[in-house]
Amino acid sequence: MNNIDIKEALTSLGYNLLDRGDYWQSTAVYRNGDNPTALQIYKDTGVWRDYVAGESFMPFKALIEKSLGTTKPADLDKYLSGVSSLPGSSIKKDLEAIPKIEKTFSLEDVDNLLPHYAFYNKKGISNETLKLFKAGMSTGGSMYQRFVFPIYNKNSRVHGLAGRDMSNIKDRPKWKHMGKKVYWIYPLHIKDESGERATMSSIMDSGEVILVESIGDMLSLFENGIKNVLVTFGLDISSELLINLIGLNLKKITLSFNNDFNNQENRGRNACVKNYLKLLSHFNQESVSICLPTKNDFGEMTESEISDWQIKKENNYRNHEKLCQVVLESAKDLYINKKLSNNIHKNVKKLPCYE
Repeated sequence: MNNIDIKEALTSLGYNLLDRGDYWQSTAVYRNGDNPTALQIYKDTGVWRDYVAGESFMPFKALIEKSLGTTKPADLDKYLSGVSSLPGSSIKKDLEAIPKIEKTFSLEDVDNLLPHYAFYNKKGISNETLKLFKAGMSTGGSMYQRFVFPIYNKNSRVHGLAGRDMSNIKDRPKWKHMGKKVYWIYPLHIKDESGERATMSSIMDSGEVILVESIGDMLSLFENGIKNVLVTFGLDISSELLINLIGLNLKKITLSFNNDFNNQENRGRNACVKNYLKLLSHFNQESVSICLPTKNDFGEMTESEISDWQIKKENNYRNHEKLCQVVLESAKDLYINKKLSNNIHKNVKKLPCYE
């Protein structure tokens, strides 16, 4: 079965496929979904995933079975008759195309964390917030004398640890990460005692995601009632994070990396410009914005300053043409300095203000 056969099979079952290059996106027809980007279906194998339902990657056959509501071979053959004839597209090969299960950590890594919250209390973060994120001080192992934040995946398993140094030992890195950061979508899957995912609920209710560099920035916004925040753990949006953003059917994505205005190079601003242009490959220009913290980061801002920042953020969406000009000028400078890839530079031409 080639990608034309896969497409014909899906369209005959009522799937309206959005072309995204190597894959399609569609509503989850089998559950009467209305999110046009809920499913991601790879063209070459039919391997797919329902991001809204939080399912793992599955073979093409499983999608056909769900769509038809049956597992009877006689009913499936019409849609799967070409599967075995194309090398690499058998069910076995499809399953091999599914990403391997990543390492997860023992619950002991979380249960043994101590509630020594003084460091973050001084930064205005409450015990209630820190308890929600199941964070605490590690007194042994690889995270010794670090304040650790467990990173949960969609299956409520800990697949990463982020530790902030508390020792003040010279030359010891401020942060230490264990696990593969490229797969972290934090704190989307954190649940409270009732099982509710506060970040997910806030994102779905607002239709917006605010992207910040670090956990500290996220905590400061969360403490001020802004819960629709995801952490990039650096200056780039990972492929996994991008896929999840697409699957959330967002109306707004705000880039809010650190404002390094005191440095010779404002790395946070430049990174926001690069990621802004990257996002244009998947989102409308009116749906993406940049609003840097008014100080170096959100941890340095007062409650009233964060409130003012929120007003500025909304104004940026209303005045997106002005923001477009700022992005364009910044992008030109970055391209001249050879810091903007040719691929991203092509997206400059998508800006309405491009001349």
